[in-house]
Amino acid sequence: MQVSWTSPQQPNGQISHYELLMNGSQIYSGSDDVYMVTHLQPYVLYEFMVRACTSAGCTNSLPTLARPDEAPPTDLSAPSVHVIGSRSTEVTWSPPANQNGRITGYELRRNGTLIELTTNTWYMDYDCLPGTTYAYRVTAYNSKGSVDSPVAHATTFASAPEGTVVSSECIH
Repeated sequence: MQVSWTSPQQPNGQISHYELLMNGSQIYSGSDDVYMVTHLQPYVLYEFMVRACTSAGCTNSLPTLARPDEAPPTDLSAPSVHVIGSRSTEVTWSPPANQNGRITGYELRRNGTLIELTTNTWYMDYDCLPGTTYAYRVTAYNSKGSVDSPVAHATTFASAPEGTVVSSECIH
């Protein structure tokens, strides 16, 4: 992020140097009126202030808030899957550890197929079959990209057999 400033309207003497403070800590001292701040975290709000100094002392500017642009999110943990019954699961997840911006939505996939596009961090899956193992994966999005979670597996409870067909044949 490039930070720049102008000389005071009334310097009351020769400006000997400027000091740039970020979140209260000095990160630059010199005669330039521009400084490139590096190694900032994406989308984190920073406070900047400039001190203009003469041989008689220094005066501070008003603070200015600025944030770098977003970056794709990172570090999304696997969802938690709780089997509710033979035909349902509850899937929950947490936002990425490094959101690097504002999360705009989540995709939930079961066995690779999209089943939900949401802004929530939970989903009730009522479209399951008994005694079946499912793989769930979440994808989190912000304006700069996405991150996939690892896969979480769950097997629904077994149930009694269904659809037994009886056939009979009369022999004469």
